[in-house]
Amino acid sequence: MKSVLTVEDLSFERNNRILFKQLTFQLFPTQILHIVGANGSGKTTLLQILTGLRIPLSGKVMWNGIAIKKNNINFTDNLLYVNHRLGMKSALSPTENLYLCLARRNLIHKQTKRKAIHTIHQILDQLDLKDCSDTLLTQLSAGQQRRLSLAKLLLIKADCWILDEPFTSLDSAGIAFLSFLMEKQSARGGIIVFSSHQAMYSLPLEIKKIFLDAKVC
Repeated sequence: MKSVLTVEDLSFERNNRILFKQLTFQLFPTQILHIVGANGSGKTTLLQILTGLRIPLSGKVMWNGIAIKKNNINFTDNLLYVNHRLGMKSALSPTENLYLCLARRNLIHKQTKRKAIHTIHQILDQLDLKDCSDTLLTQLSAGQQRRLSLAKLLLIKADCWILDEPFTSLDSAGIAFLSFLMEKQSARGGIIVFSSHQAMYSLPLEIKKIFLDAKVC
């Protein structure tokens, strides 16, 4: 991977309040950025801007030198965004939801339906969710739903991960597993941006940090 995520002079205002102003940073392969801030400080807003889901007050986000707002298909194809909300259909099972994720990214045509479902079941087994693979999401616990969100990181390969509060509601085993996945993503040359209201993390890697209205350190 030789991808670069660039943010230049990014600003955003909500309810006449500046959440962040002239935010600038650049991330290269293997680099991880931790966005720290209290609830309501704008962490999710910033991540949504990085994904192209929200428009900033000023500034721009670029992927490999091209602004993402200019229909940058290369960026969307290489981006994996995991919201702090599950973002799956409650009336479907984990298997059905993950299959839908593959279909939405046009990945089913690259493998047979049977092979795709087999891969999904293997991933659910890794996450200790095999026994509830056909259970409706509404019947899963908060912890199970959070672990299910990690399935996307195993199912879909992407150069850039943007993760909103990924450690929330995970037990110690889940935190260790997510840390392992993030280490692997970095080792293979991926870029990771993740948010947390805490300044502490368990990753044994060099990580950049932004405390929103502060400089990258």
